[in-house]
Amino acid sequence: MRCPNCGCEISSDETKPIIITTGEEFEQYLCGLINSCVGLSCEMTKASGDQGVDLVVAGGDKRIAVQ
Repeated sequence: MRCPNCGCEISSDETKPIIITTGEEFEQYLCGLINSCVGLSCEMTKASGDQGVDLVVAGGDKRIAVQ
């Protein structure tokens, strides 16, 4: 099966429903998608002292803070 957005291959395990119950689980899921499907680099920040930033997405010489 292929991702409808980017066309990357999705294994059968990834097609099962995903239950996300916390903000941290959502951040981990989103960061994984960005790393594998979008082709950018994504890192989660530490839980405190990050000025509200949850993820840092990078591509080329650009970096974006995601809250």
